Amino acid sequence: MNRTVLPRVGRSAQNLPDGTILGADQKAWLKDQVTGAGEAWHCWVNSIMLSQLAKPGGGYMFTDQWDGFLAERKEVLTHVAQSGLEDLVVITGDWHSAFVDDIRPDFADPATPVIGAEFTAHSITSGAYSPEWNATNGPKMGAANPHLKYFEGDRYGYDVYEVTPRRWSTHMRVIGDRRDPRSPVSTLTTFHVDRGRPGSYEDRSTSTSPAQYRRH
Repeated sequence: MNRTVLPRVGRSAQNLPDGTILGADQKAWLKDQVTGAGEAWHCWVNSIMLSQLAKPGGGYMFTDQWDGFLAERKEVLTHVAQSGLEDLVVITGDWHSAFVDDIRPDFADPATPVIGAEFTAHSITSGAYSPEWNATNGPKMGAANPHLKYFEGDRYGYDVYEVTPRRWSTHMRVIGDRRDPRSPVSTLTTFHVDRGRPGSYEDRSTSTSPAQYRRH
């Protein structure tokens, strides 16, 4: 498995036509890595959400993530698509809630192909949005983002990644009470990515678990 870490170094201000979150040197390095990638799982460890999170009616939920750097995101993901790189999985944090997304070169165009999957993990202890906010906004985010497959924000925990030559599995592990260090841990749900098949799917055994949005 090839692992690539994408830190936020050299970033510019948000929402500029030529804004950058990577900086010129890191972007050139990343594109070189994509061009020379072999046949393997390709894991991008990303500090902020890569996938689009649009608001109903226009605009974006937050532009401190990749939604504030639209041109660079499209450039990088178009390069991935044109290079023929397969088996891309992006793992992300920062949101304090769990998301599962399909990755497309142009999120504004659902006709562009799925080229990978992104898993954004819960936080273990850091505060998230209220259950009322999640219940209201989960369906809204799903309606405005056709690539969004899953959102769950009422729980706390972490992801465990189980990787074999043929399948990547993301197990969402959640804790009963973040204030209790002895709190029990359980698996809320599991999503899989099959080798050679871009995008993810939820395991049938956990597909009825609680969530504020799930695309059927």
